[in-house]
Amino acid sequence: MALRLFATNGLAGTKVADIAAAAEMSHGLLYHYYRAKEDIYVELIRHAFRGKTTALALEALPLPSREKIHLAIEKLLEGLESSSAGHYHLLIAVLAASDVIPDEAKRIIRRTTNCPAR
Repeated sequence: MALRLFATNGLAGTKVADIAAAAEMSHGLLYHYYRAKEDIYVELIRHAFRGKTTALALEALPLPSREKIHLAIEKLLEGLESSSAGHYHLLIAVLAASDVIPDEAKRIIRRTTNCPAR
C-alpha cells in the first residue's frame, strides 16, 4: 500500500492520511508503528536495496562471468514474479531522481551502492 503510494507519488506527494486509508487503519495506529511517513519510506528503501546487496554478492562470487549472469537473471526473475517488484523498481527510480530524501535513506544508498546520495 505505502510502497505503491511512494512509488507513484514520491515522498513529498504521499500523505500519512493516504497511507492510513490504503492500509485501512487509523492515523493513530499507523503512528503506533511508525513515527512519521519518512520512517515507512526508509523501511521500504531498506527492503528495496536488499535485492541490490544480493546482486553485489553475486558479483563477488568466484564463478565464470556466464554463471554470474545466469544467477543474476534467475534472481531478477524471482523478484519480478513478486507482485510488488515493479513498485520497488519504480520507488528506486523515484528515489534516484529526488533531491530531498531522508538521511537514513541516503545512508542505505551509500552502504549498498558505495555511491554518494544527493
